[in-house]
Amino acid sequence: MAASKNKAVFFILGLISSVGLALRLHNLGSRSLWFDEADIVLDSVKVSDALKILKLHNPVIFYKIFIFYWRHVDTYIHEWLLRLPSVIFAMAAVLLLYKLTELLLNNTRIALISVFLLSISPLHIYYSQELSAYSLLVFIILSAVYSLIKLAKGGSIYWVIIYVTSNIISIYTHPIMWWAFLIQNIMVIFQVNNYRWVLKRFMLANLLVVFLCAPSLYAIFSGSGFLFQKSNFHFNRVSGWVPQPSLKSIFVTFKNLSLGYNAPRFIYSG
Repeated sequence: MAASKNKAVFFILGLISSVGLALRLHNLGSRSLWFDEADIVLDSVKVSDALKILKLHNPVIFYKIFIFYWRHVDTYIHEWLLRLPSVIFAMAAVLLLYKLTELLLNNTRIALISVFLLSISPLHIYYSQELSAYSLLVFIILSAVYSLIKLAKGGSIYWVIIYVTSNIISIYTHPIMWWAFLIQNIMVIFQVNNYRWVLKRFMLANLLVVFLCAPSLYAIFSGSGFLFQKSNFHFNRVSGWVPQPSLKSIFVTFKNLSLGYNAPRFIYSG
């Protein structure tokens, strides 16, 4: 009985994943790179140049390094191949969401529903087809949370390593992941009884993350002018193209998250 149930779950999960993969591969290379995608390719750097980027007060380095080596897979790499990692990370996130939901709720049905909703999510599909770090961030933060919960449920040092690695990668991919790291710690504080016996490991893991990501903090604060008035990179310079939020923004955000984001055509021109 259990074997047949597992086969049915595996079949449904495979079917949902296949649909999700098909939706993400559809017209993957039909459009040329738009400004942000081309900028990522042009700004991609070798590992040896990472320190130079941090010295310019720019903490966004991991994805640039990854794309540098990925784009050298082929001399004349096509748009679809440049965007393919986003599809791979997106599908990995879909499967990991199933494992995480099942681990949290011990309910296969809810786990399958969660996977189905993410598989057909227009917003997730949109960023799965873009040369950007967003699908990687979804996967890597799911990995961090999953390893954190496994640690609380009696996981070995193996899950500590995954927790540390996931958070380091996420922070060096985008500095906003410092907030995700903070939320994970808040989650542990509110469930401290579940983590009491691994609290020492957890604290050491956090210290390791903060220590290894200290250059990111330096780049963030110095780049924002918090530590130094003069710098080559300023986060506040983006305020020129970020519109002032309004009450309408709430409804637009809800629409984008629920029905998808429609980018204006001009960004793909050329």
